[in-house]
Amino acid sequence: IEPLVAIGATQPHRPYDFRPPPDPRPERRINDPWRIAMKAKLETDDGKARYARRQQSVEPVFGIIKSVMGFTRFRLRGLKKVAAEWGLVALAYNCRRLHRLMQP
Repeated sequence: IEPLVAIGATQPHRPYDFRPPPDPRPERRINDPWRIAMKAKLETDDGKARYARRQQSVEPVFGIIKSVMGFTRFRLRGLKKVAAEWGLVALAYNCRRLHRLMQP
């Protein structure tokens, strides 16, 4: 397995994020040798194509749940309670998505 690691990202304020925009972070400097190597790998055509395939997975869903909906940790303890809490989070995400898809 050959990992593709994100080495830097912008922080756009998405239209579906109703929280105030965060303060801009200073730009990350790429000094570590592994980051330089990963940047070179991601800038190739093959690297771009392989990294773009990550967007077709469930990864964006978890990103939206964590960053937009603000769900970063479970508030309850115990497997049954965590499963119920995750079910509510997934229900909220699906309701938001369904509402957005129904808009003309």
